Amino acid sequence: MAETINTTVARFNAKFFQPGTGPHEEMKLIAAKQAVMASLKELLVGLGNWRDVLARTGNLSDESKLLWKQLEPTLRQINQFKAIRNCAFHFGDYLEPPERLAEMYESVRDQDIDALNGMLRALYDFGFQLRQDALSVVERLKA
Repeated sequence: MAETINTTVARFNAKFFQPGTGPHEEMKLIAAKQAVMASLKELLVGLGNWRDVLARTGNLSDESKLLWKQLEPTLRQINQFKAIRNCAFHFGDYLEPPERLAEMYESVRDQDIDALNGMLRALYDFGFQLRQDALSVVERLKA
């Protein structure tokens, strides 16, 4: 999984962040960041569901609980990407008033790509920890 994500990110970066001076360069970067932000929100939802199942069944490790707590500032920030996610994945642009849409695109433009990458790494680490919890359950069931 990690190799697939890394390969995808490398291909994405090569395509969208190559130097350019075209008239649509800024919108290209906004579109790329919007896709990343929307994906972070989707990933967080999936990891949250996985975490809830492990917790409900008594299989969420103390390490996962601690990591979730440590990630709270990042999680709050990603949760603010809901409107961006809706516009990216549900074509909600036409539903938004023009002034709100402009504000949203300005906020996307102002996002630091390194900060977004840091959020992705944090979610990846949390997903890996949840994977460890799930594998522990499998091992206990085998015994």
